[in-house]
Amino acid sequence: RLLLDRLKDSTVPTWQSFFIAVLLLICPCFQSIFLHQHDYLCYVIGMRIRSAVIGSVYEKALVISNSGRKNSSAGEIVNLISTDVQKLMDLATCLNYMWSAPITIIFAMYFLWQ
Repeated sequence: RLLLDRLKDSTVPTWQSFFIAVLLLICPCFQSIFLHQHDYLCYVIGMRIRSAVIGSVYEKALVISNSGRKNSSAGEIVNLISTDVQKLMDLATCLNYMWSAPITIIFAMYFLWQ
């Protein structure tokens, strides 16, 4: 809307319109770079959580007593290592969206309302 207002007004210098157009091109590029960096860092954190939990489960499986082995089967331990740890890793990548999504929706609704 700002760019269209600048183009309609002949008293506004042309360089301001070009500047706004360049900003409209550059901002999504930076958004893509920052979003990729965010996703990468969340993935690294998820991998660290996954490694720590798998190490803890293996350590616990090695020192478990015979009576404890009767209560939990090898399938339960493998399930903990494979599926449950993967869910923790996925949680690390999506956790930031839980607090940022409502803020994004509020800003989007505000700007759409205007």
